[in-house]
Order: sequence, then C-alpha cells, then structure tokens
Amino acid sequence: MFDVSVSVGPRTPYVLVHTLCGHERAGVFTALRSLFGFVKRRRLILVDPACPISVGAALKRALMPMTDTELAAVKQTLALVTPAQRLVVALVADFTLRAAAVRALM
Repeated sequence: MFDVSVSVGPRTPYVLVHTLCGHERAGVFTALRSLFGFVKRRRLILVDPACPISVGAALKRALMPMTDTELAAVKQTLALVTPAQRLVVALVADFTLRAAAVRALM
C-alpha cells in the first residue's frame, strides 16, 4: 500500500477548481467525487470532502440574433455546398452515423 499522507481539508476541492467554469468544472467535480468516493470505500479516509459539492444546473443559453453580415456569410456558404455534401449532412442528422462511416462516404 501507499505510505503517503496528504492533508485534504473541506475547502480543498473548491480551491482546486475555483478558476474553472462550465463543462470543464463539472468534469473536475465529477472526477473528484469519484476519487474521494473510491478512497472512502477503501477506508483510506474518514470523511469525503467532495460529498457536499454540487455543481448546480447549467445556465440557460441566450439566443442572439445574427447580424446582416453574419447572415450574408451563411448564405454565401450555403451556395457553395454541393448536393453530395447535403446528402452526407442529411444522413448524419437522420442516422447519426459515426465519423468513420461519414469519412468512408466522402
């Protein structure tokens, strides 16, 4: 077994991720809860400092209207799309093909 003694206080998980946000923060919190849950089950620690942590609900995204220049850029891009590319997009959207299958179609 390991003979390493590390002091982890109740604020340690918060200090580790105070600069993160969004999915990155949720992923780190999930990893910390998993790690501390594992060592608690092995009875290497008495208290799980990650237990009271709640990531919270994801923020609602606000829809922003596109400007005229952005709309013109989208229209220009759509004009350059070939029928084969449209077929690939339709197949991916309808059948949720894997990336390898899409590359094979191209």
